[in-house]
Amino acid sequence: MTNLYQQWRDIAEAERTQEAGEKFWNDYFEAETENYKKLLADHEKVYSGKISELAPMFNMDEPTFVGFIDRDRFGYAGKRQRCYAGHRL
Repeated sequence: MTNLYQQWRDIAEAERTQEAGEKFWNDYFEAETENYKKLLADHEKVYSGKISELAPMFNMDEPTFVGFIDRDRFGYAGKRQRCYAGHRL
């Protein structure tokens, strides 16, 4: 069985048509934006717990939540710009 990080990478890097890819990343970045709004609205709140406990608090499944908390290291901000230049996200 693969770990959650590898599951996220497999999901994020899956082959998709351009339309499916745009939908996947639009949905992901919309969820990401909402989560950052939540975090910034109450920036003194500390979230702690297992991934299985935290992911539902942020309306994500476990692999996607792992991608969310590790996004800078994996570089999805750059991937977004490269893949969808000229598209409104």
